Amino acid sequence: MQKNMNQAQNDFYQDNIVYRELKPFFELGKEVFDFSNQCIDELKSWKMNESLGSHLQNVVTRLCFSSLKTFRSILFVCNKGHGQDAMNLTRTIFDNYLTLKYIQKNPTDNIYKFMNYLVLENKFRLDQAKQPNSKMWPDVKKLYLERETEILEKYNKIKGFYVKEGKNEDVALKKFKSGRWAGIDRRRMATDTGLEVDYDYVFHIHSCFVHPHPFGLKNFCEESELELQFAAKPSAERVFPALPVAVRYLLLILKEWAELFQLDKGTQIETFLNEVIKLETEHINKMELCNE
Repeated sequence: MQKNMNQAQNDFYQDNIVYRELKPFFELGKEVFDFSNQCIDELKSWKMNESLGSHLQNVVTRLCFSSLKTFRSILFVCNKGHGQDAMNLTRTIFDNYLTLKYIQKNPTDNIYKFMNYLVLENKFRLDQAKQPNSKMWPDVKKLYLERETEILEKYNKIKGFYVKEGKNEDVALKKFKSGRWAGIDRRRMATDTGLEVDYDYVFHIHSCFVHPHPFGLKNFCEESELELQFAAKPSAERVFPALPVAVRYLLLILKEWAELFQLDKGTQIETFLNEVIKLETEHINKMELCNE
Protein backbone atom coordinates (compact mmCIF):
# COMPACT_ATOMS: atom_id res chain seq x y z
CA MET A 1 0.00 0.00 0.00
CA GLN A 2 2.80 2.41 0.95
CA LYS A 3 4.67 1.53 -2.24
CA ASN A 4 1.59 2.26 -4.37
CA MET A 5 1.03 5.55 -2.59
CA ASN A 6 4.63 6.65 -3.17
CA GLN A 7 4.33 5.70 -6.83
CA ALA A 8 1.23 7.86 -7.08
CA GLN A 9 3.09 10.80 -5.54
CA ASN A 10 5.93 10.39 -8.04
CA ASP A 11 3.48 10.36 -10.94
CA PHE A 12 1.81 13.54 -9.65
CA TYR A 13 4.90 15.56 -8.68
CA GLN A 14 8.27 16.36 -10.19
CA ASP A 15 11.07 14.84 -8.12
CA ASN A 16 13.14 17.98 -7.58
CA ILE A 17 14.95 19.76 -4.75
CA VAL A 18 11.73 21.34 -3.44
CA TYR A 19 9.86 18.04 -3.38
CA ARG A 20 12.70 16.27 -1.58
CA GLU A 21 13.09 19.02 1.02
CA LEU A 22 9.37 19.10 1.88
CA LYS A 23 8.34 15.59 0.85
CA PRO A 24 6.08 14.87 3.87
CA PHE A 25 4.02 17.99 3.13
CA PHE A 26 3.69 17.12 -0.56
CA GLU A 27 2.63 13.56 0.26
CA LEU A 28 0.05 14.80 2.74
CA GLY A 29 -1.20 17.36 0.21
CA LYS A 30 -1.77 14.67 -2.41
CA GLU A 31 -3.52 12.41 0.12
CA VAL A 32 -5.85 15.24 1.12
CA PHE A 33 -6.51 16.08 -2.53
CA ASP A 34 -7.43 12.46 -3.30
CA PHE A 35 -9.55 12.18 -0.15
CA SER A 36 -11.46 15.35 -1.09
CA ASN A 37 -12.22 14.00 -4.54
CA GLN A 38 -13.40 10.70 -3.05
CA CYS A 39 -15.80 12.58 -0.74
CA ILE A 40 -17.23 14.49 -3.69
CA ASP A 41 -17.58 11.31 -5.74
CA GLU A 42 -19.58 9.72 -2.91
CA LEU A 43 -22.16 12.49 -3.06
CA LYS A 44 -22.29 12.73 -6.87
CA SER A 45 -25.32 15.07 -7.12
CA TRP A 46 -28.34 16.21 -5.17
CA LYS A 47 -31.68 17.83 -5.86
CA MET A 48 -31.85 21.55 -5.17
CA ASN A 49 -34.93 23.42 -4.01
CA GLU A 50 -35.81 26.86 -2.64
CA SER A 51 -35.27 26.00 1.03
CA LEU A 52 -32.64 27.76 3.13
CA GLY A 53 -30.84 24.45 3.69
CA SER A 54 -30.62 23.79 -0.06
CA HIS A 55 -29.30 27.31 -0.75
CA LEU A 56 -26.69 26.82 1.97
CA GLN A 57 -25.62 23.49 0.47
CA ASN A 58 -25.40 25.17 -2.93
CA VAL A 59 -23.10 27.98 -1.80
CA VAL A 60 -20.90 25.85 0.47
CA THR A 61 -20.49 23.30 -2.34
CA ARG A 62 -19.34 26.04 -4.70
CA LEU A 63 -16.85 27.28 -2.11
CA CYS A 64 -15.61 23.72 -1.58
CA PHE A 65 -15.21 22.97 -5.30
CA SER A 66 -13.48 26.31 -5.89
CA SER A 67 -11.07 25.64 -3.02
CA LEU A 68 -10.26 22.13 -4.23
CA LYS A 69 -9.37 23.37 -7.71
CA THR A 70 -7.23 26.15 -6.23
CA PHE A 71 -5.57 23.61 -3.95
CA ARG A 72 -4.55 21.49 -6.94
CA SER A 73 -2.91 24.59 -8.42
CA ILE A 74 -1.12 25.21 -5.12
CA LEU A 75 0.35 21.70 -5.16
CA PHE A 76 1.75 22.20 -8.65
CA VAL A 77 3.00 25.73 -8.00
CA CYS A 78 4.72 24.63 -4.78
CA ASN A 79 6.31 21.67 -6.54
CA LYS A 80 7.75 24.12 -9.10
CA GLY A 81 9.30 26.05 -6.22
CA HIS A 82 7.11 29.14 -6.56
CA GLY A 83 6.12 29.49 -2.93
CA GLN A 84 5.46 33.22 -3.26
CA ASP A 85 2.69 32.57 -5.78
CA ALA A 86 1.38 29.76 -3.60
CA MET A 87 0.97 32.30 -0.77
CA ASN A 88 -1.33 34.24 -3.09
CA LEU A 89 -3.47 31.19 -3.86
CA THR A 90 -3.53 30.06 -0.23
CA ARG A 91 -5.10 33.37 0.72
CA THR A 92 -7.94 32.56 -1.68
CA ILE A 93 -8.73 29.30 0.12
CA PHE A 94 -8.76 31.10 3.48
CA ASP A 95 -11.05 33.76 1.99
CA ASN A 96 -13.46 30.98 0.98
CA TYR A 97 -13.38 29.60 4.53
CA LEU A 98 -13.99 33.04 6.03
CA THR A 99 -16.93 33.56 3.67
CA LEU A 100 -18.37 30.16 4.59
CA LYS A 101 -18.11 30.79 8.35
CA TYR A 102 -19.65 34.25 8.05
CA ILE A 103 -22.59 32.91 6.05
CA GLN A 104 -23.13 30.18 8.65
CA LYS A 105 -23.17 32.75 11.46
CA ASN A 106 -26.56 34.02 10.30
CA PRO A 107 -27.58 31.93 7.28
CA THR A 108 -31.11 33.30 6.97
CA ASP A 109 -29.78 36.79 6.23
CA ASN A 110 -26.28 36.15 4.89
CA ILE A 111 -27.10 33.46 2.33
CA TYR A 112 -29.51 35.90 0.70
CA LYS A 113 -26.92 38.69 0.65
CA PHE A 114 -24.30 36.42 -0.87
CA MET A 115 -26.49 34.81 -3.52
CA ASN A 116 -27.94 38.12 -4.71
CA TYR A 117 -24.78 40.18 -4.64
CA LEU A 118 -24.19 39.80 -8.38
CA VAL A 119 -27.57 41.49 -8.99
CA LEU A 120 -26.58 44.33 -6.67
CA GLU A 121 -23.16 44.66 -8.25
CA ASN A 122 -24.67 44.87 -11.74
CA LYS A 123 -26.90 47.69 -10.49
CA PHE A 124 -23.83 49.56 -9.21
CA ARG A 125 -22.11 49.13 -12.58
CA LEU A 126 -25.21 50.28 -14.45
CA ASP A 127 -25.38 53.42 -12.29
CA GLN A 128 -21.74 54.07 -13.08
CA ALA A 129 -22.31 53.56 -16.82
CA LYS A 130 -25.17 56.08 -16.79
CA GLN A 131 -23.02 58.83 -15.31
CA PRO A 132 -22.35 61.63 -17.86
CA ASN A 133 -18.63 61.59 -17.08
CA SER A 134 -18.31 57.83 -16.60
CA LYS A 135 -14.73 56.56 -16.91
CA MET A 136 -15.81 53.06 -17.83
CA TRP A 137 -14.22 51.46 -20.86
CA PRO A 138 -16.57 52.22 -23.80
CA ASP A 139 -17.25 48.54 -24.59
CA VAL A 140 -18.06 47.75 -20.96
CA LYS A 141 -20.26 50.82 -20.64
CA LYS A 142 -22.18 49.82 -23.76
CA LEU A 143 -22.70 46.29 -22.41
CA TYR A 144 -24.31 47.55 -19.19
CA LEU A 145 -26.47 50.14 -20.93
CA GLU A 146 -27.77 47.50 -23.34
CA ARG A 147 -28.75 45.31 -20.38
CA GLU A 148 -30.41 48.13 -18.41
CA THR A 149 -33.95 46.69 -18.50
CA GLU A 150 -32.78 43.21 -17.47
CA ILE A 151 -30.56 44.55 -14.68
CA LEU A 152 -33.27 46.80 -13.24
CA GLU A 153 -35.90 44.05 -13.35
CA LYS A 154 -33.69 41.74 -11.29
CA TYR A 155 -32.67 44.53 -8.93
CA ASN A 156 -36.26 45.60 -8.23
CA LYS A 157 -37.08 42.04 -7.14
CA ILE A 158 -34.48 42.18 -4.33
CA LYS A 159 -34.43 45.91 -3.61
CA GLY A 160 -36.79 45.58 -0.62
CA PHE A 161 -34.30 43.37 1.19
CA TYR A 162 -31.60 46.04 1.09
CA VAL A 163 -33.61 49.27 1.10
CA LYS A 164 -36.28 49.40 3.78
CA GLU A 165 -39.37 51.50 3.24
CA GLY A 166 -38.77 55.20 3.86
CA LYS A 167 -34.96 54.84 3.76
CA ASN A 168 -32.65 56.59 1.30
CA GLU A 169 -31.56 54.12 -1.39
CA ASP A 170 -28.04 55.51 -1.89
CA VAL A 171 -27.34 55.53 1.84
CA ALA A 172 -28.70 52.00 2.33
CA LEU A 173 -26.60 50.55 -0.51
CA LYS A 174 -23.36 52.45 0.12
CA LYS A 175 -21.93 49.88 2.55
CA PHE A 176 -22.30 47.10 -0.04
CA LYS A 177 -20.09 48.77 -2.64
CA SER A 178 -16.42 47.94 -3.33
CA GLY A 179 -17.09 44.19 -3.33
CA ARG A 180 -18.52 44.08 0.20
CA TRP A 181 -21.31 41.57 -0.27
CA ALA A 182 -21.80 41.36 3.51
CA GLY A 183 -21.84 45.14 3.97
CA ILE A 184 -18.61 44.98 6.01
CA ASP A 185 -14.95 44.40 5.22
CA ARG A 186 -13.15 41.10 5.68
CA ARG A 187 -11.43 42.09 8.91
CA ARG A 188 -14.84 42.72 10.47
CA MET A 189 -16.07 39.40 9.08
CA ALA A 190 -13.09 37.71 10.75
CA THR A 191 -13.82 39.45 14.06
CA ASP A 192 -17.49 38.47 13.94
CA THR A 193 -16.60 34.80 13.34
CA GLY A 194 -13.74 34.51 15.84
CA LEU A 195 -11.13 34.25 13.08
CA GLU A 196 -9.13 37.39 13.93
CA VAL A 197 -5.89 35.47 14.55
CA ASP A 198 -6.33 33.47 11.35
CA TYR A 199 -7.00 36.67 9.42
CA ASP A 200 -3.89 38.42 10.72
CA TYR A 201 -1.69 35.41 9.95
CA VAL A 202 -3.12 34.23 6.65
CA PHE A 203 -4.97 37.07 4.99
CA HIS A 204 -2.77 39.94 6.12
CA ILE A 205 0.66 38.30 5.67
CA HIS A 206 -0.25 36.44 2.48
CA SER A 207 -1.63 39.68 1.01
CA CYS A 208 1.96 40.90 0.83
CA PHE A 209 2.30 38.54 -2.15
CA VAL A 210 -0.97 39.67 -3.75
CA HIS A 211 -0.44 43.45 -3.66
CA PRO A 212 2.85 45.35 -4.12
CA HIS A 213 4.52 45.28 -0.70
CA PRO A 214 8.20 45.55 0.36
CA PHE A 215 8.06 42.27 2.27
CA GLY A 216 6.54 40.36 -0.64
CA LEU A 217 8.69 41.89 -3.37
CA LYS A 218 11.99 41.09 -1.68
CA ASN A 219 11.12 37.39 -1.90
CA PHE A 220 11.50 37.47 -5.68
CA CYS A 221 15.10 38.71 -5.57
CA GLU A 222 18.53 37.68 -4.37
CA GLU A 223 20.39 40.71 -3.15
CA SER A 224 23.70 41.72 -1.65
CA GLU A 225 25.10 45.12 -0.78
CA LEU A 226 26.05 45.79 -4.41
CA GLU A 227 23.87 43.52 -6.51
CA LEU A 228 20.23 42.60 -7.10
CA GLN A 229 19.34 39.46 -9.07
CA PHE A 230 16.13 37.72 -10.06
CA ALA A 231 15.59 34.62 -7.90
CA ALA A 232 14.78 32.27 -10.77
CA LYS A 233 15.79 28.87 -9.38
CA PRO A 234 13.18 26.56 -7.79
CA SER A 235 13.23 27.10 -4.05
CA ALA A 236 11.39 25.86 -0.98
CA GLU A 237 11.23 29.47 0.20
CA ARG A 238 7.60 30.23 1.18
CA VAL A 239 6.40 26.78 0.08
CA PHE A 240 6.43 26.42 3.84
CA PRO A 241 4.10 27.80 5.23
CA ALA A 242 1.90 28.15 2.11
CA LEU A 243 1.39 24.41 1.58
CA PRO A 244 0.42 23.36 5.13
CA VAL A 245 -1.80 26.43 5.51
CA ALA A 246 -3.61 25.53 2.28
CA VAL A 247 -4.05 21.94 3.48
CA ARG A 248 -5.51 23.11 6.78
CA TYR A 249 -8.15 25.46 5.37
CA LEU A 250 -9.15 23.10 2.58
CA LEU A 251 -9.80 20.45 5.24
CA LEU A 252 -11.82 22.90 7.35
CA ILE A 253 -13.96 23.78 4.33
CA LEU A 254 -14.39 20.11 3.49
CA LYS A 255 -15.43 19.41 7.08
CA GLU A 256 -18.23 22.00 6.93
CA TRP A 257 -19.33 20.72 3.53
CA ALA A 258 -19.40 17.08 4.64
CA GLU A 259 -21.43 17.94 7.74
CA LEU A 260 -24.03 19.77 5.62
CA PHE A 261 -24.56 16.62 3.57
CA GLN A 262 -24.31 14.34 6.61
CA LEU A 263 -21.25 12.52 5.30
CA ASP A 264 -19.35 10.73 8.06
CA LYS A 265 -15.90 12.19 7.37
CA GLY A 266 -15.16 13.99 10.64
CA THR A 267 -12.71 11.46 12.07
CA GLN A 268 -10.65 11.23 8.88
CA ILE A 269 -10.52 14.99 8.53
CA GLU A 270 -9.39 15.41 12.14
CA THR A 271 -6.64 12.84 11.52
CA PHE A 272 -5.41 14.88 8.56
CA LEU A 273 -5.56 18.11 10.59
CA ASN A 274 -3.52 16.55 13.39
CA GLU A 275 -0.97 15.35 10.82
CA VAL A 276 -0.60 18.92 9.50
CA ILE A 277 0.14 20.18 13.02
CA LYS A 278 2.63 17.36 13.60
CA LEU A 279 4.51 18.05 10.35
CA GLU A 280 4.57 21.80 10.98
CA THR A 281 5.98 21.31 14.48
CA GLU A 282 8.66 18.91 13.24
CA HIS A 283 9.64 21.25 10.41
CA ILE A 284 9.85 24.32 12.67
CA ASN A 285 12.00 22.39 15.17
CA LYS A 286 14.26 21.29 12.33
CA MET A 287 14.59 24.90 11.13
CA GLU A 288 15.47 26.08 14.64
CA LEU A 289 18.20 23.43 14.93
CA CYS A 290 19.67 24.53 11.59
CA ASN A 291 19.77 28.15 12.77
CA GLU A 292 21.59 27.43 16.02
